[in-house]
Amino acid sequence: MLSSHRSVLGYMLLSRGTPVSIIRHSGVIFEGEQGRKYATVIGRIVESVQGGLEEIHAGETDGDEVRFMRIRTKRHELMISPGA
Repeated sequence: MLSSHRSVLGYMLLSRGTPVSIIRHSGVIFEGEQGRKYATVIGRIVESVQGGLEEIHAGETDGDEVRFMRIRTKRHELMISPGA
């Protein structure tokens, strides 16, 4: 399991919709106010990318959708799978 890997700080399972809420989480980094901040920001990232794809594919009946995103920063790596 991913969360058992020694370099993984935690995981979050978020609800769809607005406002985004945390369904389940693991790891102290996602507890309390810090977890709510991560959830809100990740929700905005997914909405923004999906909105960009919809804008690019405007008018097409078979649009595109976000399946998986990987964001790497200097300190962290986020893997986001907004699938159903």
